[in-house]
Amino acid sequence: MGNRERNEPPIYIGSMAYQLGEIACDIRKDVQCATGEEQRWLELLIENGMVHYFKSRHCSLDNAGDVVESVLSQFQCSPDEVDAIIFTSYSYRSAYLHADLKKDKLNFSRYINSCLQRKVKLKNATFFGTFLAESGNFVSLLRAARNLIRAEGKKNVLCVNVDQIPHHPTQRRGALSGVMTNSDVAMAFMVSSEKGDFNLESLHQVFNPYLNTLGRGDGLKKQMEIMRGITDSAASTLNQADCKPDDYQYLIINNYSLNLMQQFASYMGFSSNKLMVENLPKFAHAFTADNIINLTTIAPKLTSGDRVFMLSGGTTNWGSCSVQKI
Repeated sequence: MGNRERNEPPIYIGSMAYQLGEIACDIRKDVQCATGEEQRWLELLIENGMVHYFKSRHCSLDNAGDVVESVLSQFQCSPDEVDAIIFTSYSYRSAYLHADLKKDKLNFSRYINSCLQRKVKLKNATFFGTFLAESGNFVSLLRAARNLIRAEGKKNVLCVNVDQIPHHPTQRRGALSGVMTNSDVAMAFMVSSEKGDFNLESLHQVFNPYLNTLGRGDGLKKQMEIMRGITDSAASTLNQADCKPDDYQYLIINNYSLNLMQQFASYMGFSSNKLMVENLPKFAHAFTADNIINLTTIAPKLTSGDRVFMLSGGTTNWGSCSVQKI
């Protein structure tokens, strides 16, 4: 662990839970290709093994209360001991997903908070919401929770992520680049200064909003900037943790195509045989929740002292963190 992190009180991650959408789907059966481009896109997704996904019958927020209840049951604390809730989403800023709530638009955050507390009332928890780009919100959650603990004296911070593809004809389940097929999901975990399953050793996040200004003809420039963001984030996280890639048992990356995941691993200096890819053919890409779902999957295989390196990113921000099994 780096000197700066060593001098700080420990922060723990644990009590993880998630629910994918209720309906299991196969993109090969669901997509009707109208153009040659769409046919090539579908073929690429099939080639990359990203054909299975889960979609919610209604609103994925409906599952958030169950996930929160599961986290608190695992954490074994009174609901009154939760000091803060941080909710994050990329998709829930979409007008399609809260069209039914427009009659109460000013209270949208209040509605989300009520969904999260549908089964367990957290009367002492301050509610925070953040809506950042794409799939990099995992490290955003960790940064916000860590800051609440270190700067404001919070002890137990509940982190929640809900993402969903709108039920709208203009919305695609898969990316035209062929690197992902999206599943709907609700996910939660606890960040605490008191207890947990993993010690959060270090983290770093890099933003580059300039990429939003680039057009379709700037593919090489985009790729170079993404590579720079990933390598800068990973180098800083490894330096803070005073670790090298060989010190880690697993590397967790968002569930993109295997080829892209291997590229990212190479950028960061990791061997691709450390990649956690077990869930890729099961549900493809579940936005920000990929990291926690994959960590939950491998947790029983880890022993005390094992380390996991995680990368969470989209097209304009990349965050990484180092965690160690307690």
